[in-house]
Amino acid sequence: MNQSDFIFDKIFKQKLGHLAFNIEMYKKIYNLIEIQEVFEVSKEQFDYAKKKALFSVLCVYNEEGKIYLQKDFHDNYRALPGGSIYDTDDIHSAIRRISKKVHDEINIGEIEPIALVNNIFTYWGERHIHTGIVSIARVRNFDEIKKWLLSGDFVFINKQELHKINKYANNKIVQLALKRIKTFANNFPEHEIATNEKYKLRYVLHNSIVKRFLLTPKIKKKAIFNQLLYNKIGAIESFIDVSCGDNWFIDTLVKKIPQLKITVGNDISRSQIDLIKKDTDKILYTNHNAVYLPFKEKTFDISYCANTLHHMTSRKNMKNLLEGMFSIAKKMLIVEIERPKETGWIPYILNKYRYIWFLKDVGWAYLSQKEFEIVLYDLFKERAKITFSYFRNIQGKYMIAEIEEQKNNTLVQANRIVFQQFREKYEKMRLENQQQKNMVK
Repeated sequence: MNQSDFIFDKIFKQKLGHLAFNIEMYKKIYNLIEIQEVFEVSKEQFDYAKKKALFSVLCVYNEEGKIYLQKDFHDNYRALPGGSIYDTDDIHSAIRRISKKVHDEINIGEIEPIALVNNIFTYWGERHIHTGIVSIARVRNFDEIKKWLLSGDFVFINKQELHKINKYANNKIVQLALKRIKTFANNFPEHEIATNEKYKLRYVLHNSIVKRFLLTPKIKKKAIFNQLLYNKIGAIESFIDVSCGDNWFIDTLVKKIPQLKITVGNDISRSQIDLIKKDTDKILYTNHNAVYLPFKEKTFDISYCANTLHHMTSRKNMKNLLEGMFSIAKKMLIVEIERPKETGWIPYILNKYRYIWFLKDVGWAYLSQKEFEIVLYDLFKERAKITFSYFRNIQGKYMIAEIEEQKNNTLVQANRIVFQQFREKYEKMRLENQQQKNMVK
């Protein structure tokens, strides 16, 4: 794919270049299974097939793990919804349009590509390949949609139901989808997604007024902070922000590091991505729950997340997020604001009224510096080099952790020594604080 594809997109109001870019990136970052079928067709069918370039197959599931299958009233077989991707579509808009085949009022959440389907049409020695993107997507409003208007059913997949899916590709897709869906726990962060959507306008006002005129980049020392992060990132070729939200950092990064070949901005809330998304050949935006990252192992030079840990709703989710980031990248870079009460009254007031009251931020699991260091040392001291640093501005203290995978026994032993010293330091501080409290009493 070359730059001219994007120029043609702009001139002719098409998105063929973006579609090609997405598919190219999908193959690099996901463990996509390729499914192939060969069909010998008539001339009319072959000519029709040549007019089509791409299509999408969608596997919609609910929080119970049921998968939606369309009914075929002629032979009692079932199939998945699908359709063409138009020249003016991007992949996500095509998926959302196709999801309406399930129900006009359906609202889908996280979208995850799991396979590519190549339908090979042949006619008298000629071949035409029709490529399909296969994705799974969670239905968010299952309890609200009118079930009697469905042209199919949400069903638990067993051997009997699987037998009713007579198309080879559809049958294979359902098996793949079910395997992936079973890895999800039934604690989807629907409340956070819905809150972000409900108060999306407030984020727009916040970005255009508060950030521009009140808490300006100069007041927040934004340039100094970003340069600190750039120095830690270094000369890399692949980068993912696993929870980019409405943060423009990823956009500034691709300008700062032109040699980046793979740059992914991910967030579970599509409404947040829409605030920063641009039609660009530099950034691929994805829509996954960061607790269950679906990317290939060690795909990225750096996996990055900022102010995300305090949004985790359980110990298991926080560990899943951190282990997922460690799995997909050679190095992790984590930025987390310290619990505002620990830092001072200005950060506390800003957090309480700016984030919680105005922006309705639902994150609550803030960490102190001590807790931040203990959590990361406990998880990675045997496997990685861990470096901590800190940055202060009007918003509070930013805790920064660099975690780089190492298979060096000497380093592991050194980490154990540092960790033991670290534990002794905080135990001593705890005892001193307890003694002071006892003296006051």
